[in-house]
Amino acid sequence: MRILLVAYEFPPSPSPQSLRWAYLVRELSARGHAVHVLAPDLPGDAFGLPDSAAVMVHRTNAGPIIGFIAARSRRPEARRGLDDTCTWQPAGPSKPKPHLNWKGKLFQHIKGVAGYTTFPDIRGEWKPDDALDELVASLRPDVVVCSHEPASTLRLGRQLRGRVAWVVDLGDPVLAPYTPWRWRRRARALEREVWRGADGVTVTTQATASLLASRHGTPFGQCTVVPQGYDDGQRAPAPWCGDFFDQSLLEVVYTGSFYGFRDPTAVISGLLRTQGVRLTVASMSVPPTLLALAREHPQYLRLLGFLPHDQALTLQSGADLVLNIANEDPVQVPGKLFEYLGSGRPILHVGQPTDQVADLLQRAGVGWVCENSPDAVAGMLATLRDDRRAGRLGDGLDRDPALLSCYRWTRLAQDYESVLELACQRFDSGAGKAPPLAQPEPANP
Repeated sequence: MRILLVAYEFPPSPSPQSLRWAYLVRELSARGHAVHVLAPDLPGDAFGLPDSAAVMVHRTNAGPIIGFIAARSRRPEARRGLDDTCTWQPAGPSKPKPHLNWKGKLFQHIKGVAGYTTFPDIRGEWKPDDALDELVASLRPDVVVCSHEPASTLRLGRQLRGRVAWVVDLGDPVLAPYTPWRWRRRARALEREVWRGADGVTVTTQATASLLASRHGTPFGQCTVVPQGYDDGQRAPAPWCGDFFDQSLLEVVYTGSFYGFRDPTAVISGLLRTQGVRLTVASMSVPPTLLALAREHPQYLRLLGFLPHDQALTLQSGADLVLNIANEDPVQVPGKLFEYLGSGRPILHVGQPTDQVADLLQRAGVGWVCENSPDAVAGMLATLRDDRRAGRLGDGLDRDPALLSCYRWTRLAQDYESVLELACQRFDSGAGKAPPLAQPEPANP
């Protein structure tokens, strides 16, 4: 097949969706498909994400503001003021910076102002409509995939309907608990249009599929669950990992982001009550309270700042166990959870014992579940610390290799290939004739 992917989040962006497509296009290309990607021209290197020389990436200007920032950041004298969230040096991991300098603060302010008037945020200023038309005309792809997030990529499908098979990699709902109120009506309308208009929709959890069906009824095309995954390739050890972990401690690693809907407060409170345990956090940015606690309690908490993807995987594989913190929204599963499945290390999930992650860990036999409260976390960490000291950490776990293999990127690419083939068959047979648009996209409330 000739596949055209439209994705804002694509390397060099270090986001979870960028990671997802870095692996999927690599594997789809390896399976013999001609893969092209339409993406914004963003600065940076690959941040340790996989690369495939066979994939052709077509870059266009990211928009007035981000495009200007991208151009400026390529100038050596400007990089010092624009990379203030965190930097990485090849010799080892960085330390998270407690604050932005004036240039970083100005950039954040500009992003905030622009995001207030641009749907769904500042990324919506990327409008490659003409470039997409030209690529479809010249490449004549069998299928076009629009990747969410951001939601602005989904509207591009409007100009493709009836011309080419159209698949939407939706992942999470467009209308989510964190969607600003000013965009909620517009987000719901776009979500419904995609659900009722695309030749195929992929989501990352069954709970998301069920939620969307309850909101919008039967989808026009087939909805398929294709979760995040893990890479089973060989990785060279990072040069700084030699004596990075203390053999006298229970070493816990968290590699992920912190959001308003993923609160580490209970985890940190429980950690600080438990001697002999240290948590290492690799994250692009952390809450100010976490920075203060790390300075006050270095024996319990170590912050590394941002790590490239490949080194984050190395860090995970060297820990005694890896930590997953549940999102408040039960339909969302953190993408890092699937990376953890590939680390070979036991997983401690802090969340509800009945949520999707808890069910997966129990079926796969790879970890434990703990309620998100300081007392529960402290008790669990003390038990695991004692088990490690006694040499029995993980003895009660029974890994299921067959289940875990379902989450390898090589397997998930096969699943995605089936989704694309089905969408093409539907379109070519005439069953995929685009339905009429019900209503124009509503204005902002």
